[in-house]
Amino acid sequence: MKNLNLKEITLITLLPILSLIIGFICGEDLSTGGSELDFNETFPAVVDFANNKIDEFYLHTRHFPFHYFLLSIPQRFFESILITKIFYLLFSLLIPIFIYLNLNLLFPSNKINNLIISFTILFVPYFRASAIWANAHMTAIIFLIVSNYFFLLFQKKKDNFYIYLNLFFLSLSTYSIQSYSIFFIYFLVQYFREIKFINFFLILFFCFLLSIPGIYLTLLTPLGGKLNFTENISYTLLNNLSIIFFFFLFFILNLQNIGRVKKFFYELQVKEIVLILFLYIILILNYEIPQTLIGGGFFYKVSLFVFNTNYFFFLICFLSIFTIYLIFKLEKNLFFLIFLANLTATGYITSQKYFEPLVIVLILIFCKNFLNTELIFKKKNIIIFYIINISYYLVALLNSIYNFSKNTYIS
Repeated sequence: MKNLNLKEITLITLLPILSLIIGFICGEDLSTGGSELDFNETFPAVVDFANNKIDEFYLHTRHFPFHYFLLSIPQRFFESILITKIFYLLFSLLIPIFIYLNLNLLFPSNKINNLIISFTILFVPYFRASAIWANAHMTAIIFLIVSNYFFLLFQKKKDNFYIYLNLFFLSLSTYSIQSYSIFFIYFLVQYFREIKFINFFLILFFCFLLSIPGIYLTLLTPLGGKLNFTENISYTLLNNLSIIFFFFLFFILNLQNIGRVKKFFYELQVKEIVLILFLYIILILNYEIPQTLIGGGFFYKVSLFVFNTNYFFFLICFLSIFTIYLIFKLEKNLFFLIFLANLTATGYITSQKYFEPLVIVLILIFCKNFLNTELIFKKKNIIIFYIINISYYLVALLNSIYNFSKNTYIS
């Protein structure tokens, strides 16, 4: 995109920021009310921290407390919900900034493209809802992205100091949303492959020190009892995979990656097709149909709202399994990340918010892969990516206004 001038680049980056500010002023909530409800229900924990009352925060939330402690800082000084929300809105802009910094480490020769892609994420509906309504998931993602930045710095400079910064910021992510602790596995596996055993032992000890507050919170407060696991693995797994597939489409829907997917399909062996079909049939046979549209993700709701049946959703589930298998064959690191992301949402009722914008972030900045490489280096693909994000935003906005998917039941 060398032909873009400064005014065009400024417009492309400021447009999503301006739309986010307008959304904030209008009280926008593209999670159909969930983020606002969560904010109102958990804000008493923020007030408690602001008043130095730290022993009852778990009465208002099932998450670890760092997010609420962070919000308590402006609340302590200004005693204003509005100012606290403004503080968090500005804080959330660290996401596009650090996505940009991460992309510059992965693709240093494409800084203009990196900048445009980074700020496109401000159109993602659950990013907007979480930024406007100060949601703990956003805080966890912010520190996860900062954490990965130091991991990439370690990859580039081989300075062990960056390992400790990586793990420290990952712990802040975990103390916002405890399920993000699963990403320690990813980074520790990478370090185990690359550093000497004595250094690896030291970082394990550092991880243990970081985990001590978490052990206390899990074992000695009611938070441990608030961790839940699905009663129907097939329902949860298929929903998770359909949501993950939805975000894969942001990167697949261009000529290069569509061609790659078609080539992969034609080259599948019979035993691979049998394996995919076997997994799909097992999951479908054990699938329990819920009686409400709560949770489930984009395709699940489209299937029930538009077609009033699960058949479209089941088709998407098959494509999801196929796509995950493709990632497994072609991009082992990315597959490992997606596998770990799936483990962050193991409750019976899964929601799009658990993966948004998490999956986009994992694909974009955690490792080089054919999805982000084809995006970064092709002008047309960046335009498609931009249009997809804006279109998704507009669909979510219409749904927020007209409540298409809210309180809908299977007839």
